[in-house]
Amino acid sequence: MRAWVNGQLLEDPSAPAVTVSDHGLTVGDGVFEAVKIVDDRPFALTLHLERLKRSAAGLGLPEHDEGLVRKGVEAVLAGGGLALWRFARRRARSAAQGKDAPLKLSAEEEARLTRLLATHPSLHPREPRV
Repeated sequence: MRAWVNGQLLEDPSAPAVTVSDHGLTVGDGVFEAVKIVDDRPFALTLHLERLKRSAAGLGLPEHDEGLVRKGVEAVLAGGGLALWRFARRRARSAAQGKDAPLKLSAEEEARLTRLLATHPSLHPREPRV
């Protein structure tokens, strides 16, 4: 397993990386995509990123930096042998803002969006295609 959070590949993907008070985790305020890996490449990545963009817009989240996400994909897929990656974006509204805080994000809040990529090893590895 490999994990990338907010632009950084984690040295230990099993170590804590997101706080338990993260708004996206506590109330599910975010979007995600899961992508199958075929021959060490994400299947239909562009279509998944487009759907992610539409889903984020529906929640009032800003557009993701596609170049940064693609770099994250490259980082977590390096080395191969993976079957699936998940990308999540979560709103990071703090508890201090309260439940009635507006859904529109300030520039400061936008900078605190959690961006996470995680990969999972294949349970059924197969020989690479030639």
